[in-house]
Amino acid sequence: MEQKIKKFNTTDTCNPDKHYMLPALPRIPDVLDLINKEDYFVLLAPRQSGKTTTILSLVNKINLEGVYHALYCSMEDLRDTSDYDAAMKTLTDTLIGSLKNSQVEALRNAGHHDLWDELKNRISFRAAPLNVGLREMCNKLDKDLVVFFDDVDAIADNVLSSFLSQLRIGHIERDEISFPRSIALISTRNIIDYQVKMKPNSETLGSICPFNIIKKVLTLSDFTPAEIASLYVQHSEASGQIIENQAVQRTWYWTEGQPWLVNAIASETLEDILSKDYSIPITVSLIDQAAGNLMRKRTTHIDSLPKRLAEPGVRGVIERVASLSSTTAYEYIANTDAGESFNDALQYCIDLGLLKKDDTPRPANRLCAGVIMRYLSDNMDLQVSNDIVANWMDGNKIHMDRLLKEFQNWWAANASRYQKCLEYNETSQHVLLSAFLQRVLNVGATIAFEYVLGRGRADIVLIYNSNKYVIELKIKDSEISEINSVNQLLDYMDAASVTEGWLIVFDVKSDKKREQKIFRNTVTAEKGKYVHILGC
Repeated sequence: MEQKIKKFNTTDTCNPDKHYMLPALPRIPDVLDLINKEDYFVLLAPRQSGKTTTILSLVNKINLEGVYHALYCSMEDLRDTSDYDAAMKTLTDTLIGSLKNSQVEALRNAGHHDLWDELKNRISFRAAPLNVGLREMCNKLDKDLVVFFDDVDAIADNVLSSFLSQLRIGHIERDEISFPRSIALISTRNIIDYQVKMKPNSETLGSICPFNIIKKVLTLSDFTPAEIASLYVQHSEASGQIIENQAVQRTWYWTEGQPWLVNAIASETLEDILSKDYSIPITVSLIDQAAGNLMRKRTTHIDSLPKRLAEPGVRGVIERVASLSSTTAYEYIANTDAGESFNDALQYCIDLGLLKKDDTPRPANRLCAGVIMRYLSDNMDLQVSNDIVANWMDGNKIHMDRLLKEFQNWWAANASRYQKCLEYNETSQHVLLSAFLQRVLNVGATIAFEYVLGRGRADIVLIYNSNKYVIELKIKDSEISEINSVNQLLDYMDAASVTEGWLIVFDVKSDKKREQKIFRNTVTAEKGKYVHILGC
């Protein structure tokens, strides 16, 4: 029997009968141990991380094993409902709906309307519907119950406080009453953050805090390179299509394992570029083309990022992250003088999947960095003369000398006009070069924007026919800084396995005329490497 060809899903929740999927447990390996120990815990999951798919898969696994009953319940319908009575009614209806939609007969029976009609007449239920409802449900079940409350961050602060308090009371009284043995609160942000906002000067994690029942905070991890390979090999086995190992690594290069993007690159390659022609091997060049297409397209997830970037708070964070050195950015963001609103905006950017925070904040991945820079560049009404001849090609390669010489000339004539109107002033040189390249480089090349923040990485890498062209951007400060920049570029050239690199030095401080700032030198380094230094 021919194996069914599934799809790489980029919409809604994955279905194991239709979509390629990875097992849930490796992404949250501690979860079963917490459940077995009757612990309550928080699971942090950024947007587009595949959390709903993972949790539903885990719920199904628990129910199939038959030791416990597992219930998934989304709080999404409570979003923006700040009226307490309305929120509690919605919460009750959501809980009943989750029971009725369960694949487990015992849970469906616990959602029978007769039970809930009787409960609604009780004074205790009207006071604490979540607590009483869970108690009565557990009373009627033949096995211990595990509940996964998803989208907890959708609950308004005043309602969330009561929601957690009702869970806490049930947790404390579990030895005397029936109550879920384990509860997972799934959110983009740690519940402790809400505690600080709801009770700012106060009760921290003492006896009256609703959060002290949480045993552990787990984080839903992104895919590892090995997991990406495991996901992609499912397609190879089903279709016979070859996916080169380097192509899998290239997907990691662009996405760092962000689940939606991993699936989106595969979907873009198979369905849009190759039109499901499984006889064509998946190569590095095809993955690069797919990544470039996703940056340019207005697909569901990618399109949401520019909308967020237009928000003032987000814009302020991105400006800092995109322009400062690692030490400066870290000290600024860590400093309490940065203000609560700034720190909230930073966390918001992380929740959105725009940024990650390792030692310092940075773009979440190269594809995301590309979307950010494209948004900044696309919003400029860049005027590039039709007289500029697109003679950038030299066989199957980009002729960088011609391309960047044209940029130097264009910069000398136009830069002052654009710098005055840029929203992100501290990143103006980067944005202008990016915008220029996007306007004139119409050869199917992909523009990759590497991480900044002093991480020793190049600012821009052009990729065409698997060839890489590494460009480092620096503001002229001193001769020493230029030497350091050359050394940084050489290090990245080693990592990128290329022998040529381009360092563009922007002189924005001296009083020279722009035409006088234009120069070109070539530095010959060891092992046959060349760095071309261009002045602007």
